[in-house]
Amino acid sequence: MAHLHARSKPHLMRTTIMYRLVALLLLLSPFASAHAQAVSQCEEALTSAEEHYVNAQFAETVTALEPCLTETGLATDQLLTAYRLLALAYIRMDESEDARAAVRELFQLDPEYQSDPVNDPPDFTVMVEIVRSEVRPMEQEVASTQRSWFRSHMGWIVTGGTLIAGGILAAVLSSGGGDSPDPGPALPSPPSLPN
Repeated sequence: MAHLHARSKPHLMRTTIMYRLVALLLLLSPFASAHAQAVSQCEEALTSAEEHYVNAQFAETVTALEPCLTETGLATDQLLTAYRLLALAYIRMDESEDARAAVRELFQLDPEYQSDPVNDPPDFTVMVEIVRSEVRPMEQEVASTQRSWFRSHMGWIVTGGTLIAGGILAAVLSSGGGDSPDPGPALPSPPSLPN
């Protein structure tokens, strides 16, 4: 009988763990389903937006892209495609500021974004280069500001370091410089070597 009890305890633990895993999966399944649904909605939106763009329905292109632009957690390639289409539609609608904002989003997603001069319209390629020329100086300005802060504060840093080192040196010297008045017993001399 004791043998049966010993076997049932691990079995009971495995069963309990299994029930907990199933409960966890049931709790998480709505979130996984919602994410999969959002990805699926974005894929459908991209397909629809591309069809609208090809048919010169630019306002409909912008509207069709909304599920991709408002959903979080989408893949970068989906977002790049969505913002590219958005910029293309805004360019065709002569809304250059909105197109510029969409291209800035492309650079936020991929700082090295390159247009495809073979497949992209020339005005889109020009817009990408214009925004790149605006974004790069901003990045350089931030880096320059960080360097100039260090340069402008370098004197204070060196002065502070010198004062700290001087304070430590003064403390050591005022305490006797590490020399004690009583040197203690002399060390024994080494044994003589046999000849």
